[in-house]
Amino acid sequence: MPGSEVAGTIVRSGAGVDAGLLGTRVLAVCRTGGFADEVMMPADQVVAVPDSVDLDAAAAFPIAFGTAYRALVDRAGLRPGERLLVLGSSGALGTAAVSVGGAVGAEVFVAGADAARMASAVRAGAVAVVAPDPADLVTQWRQLRGREGVDVVIDAVGGGWGTQAQRILSEDGRYVVVGYASGEFPAIAANRLLMRNLTVHGVFGGPFLNPNNASQSAAVDVLIDGLAQGRWGPHIARRLPLDQASAALVELESRAHQGRILLMMGQTT
Repeated sequence: MPGSEVAGTIVRSGAGVDAGLLGTRVLAVCRTGGFADEVMMPADQVVAVPDSVDLDAAAAFPIAFGTAYRALVDRAGLRPGERLLVLGSSGALGTAAVSVGGAVGAEVFVAGADAARMASAVRAGAVAVVAPDPADLVTQWRQLRGREGVDVVIDAVGGGWGTQAQRILSEDGRYVVVGYASGEFPAIAANRLLMRNLTVHGVFGGPFLNPNNASQSAAVDVLIDGLAQGRWGPHIARRLPLDQASAALVELESRAHQGRILLMMGQTT
């Protein structure tokens, strides 16, 4: 959701909050209200940002990478050497999935109809499977890798792409649904699940930090460390001043860009 990811410096603290936190660099997922110079968050819902991490990167980071990590590592159990297929690789979540998959040590593939929109994923080390139509995906994959299947599919597109991608899953493969940008739900074939021992996971990328969930808190630590070490990070396409928020939303809706659009607080045109 636009305006839900923020990063900055703590300038005030409420009752019962350690005043020593003032000046700390943090990121947060506020769900709404991020198009503002200041945001109020519970103290246990902010994450400290290391000095080595740019706040711009921190602001564009949590939801996409948190969802990709949870989907691929926590739910699908992606392992080094496995084959990962990413649908929707030009979006923020797809880009994060390519980065996380590569960092895990998987062999990463991306699929779509437009090779130009997959170019950034290819530069990051992925192999593109170009199919003019989702119905061509299986044929294009077979031409590339024969009867070899993929171990994990992460699907942010849905529709025919998701339905066809399930057909190239290997035995014991895992199909992870994280969205349906096409506007259509993928069909899930129960007979294929049965005959090939497939597993389907649904991963909702809303929550980033739940202080009562130890495994999620540990994942956040891993994600922040990876960002600090340069193992992954968001692609920022544009930076606009806050008073151009409406223009940023129009650009997002047009899908003409690749990468994140940041609104910079305290700046005007």
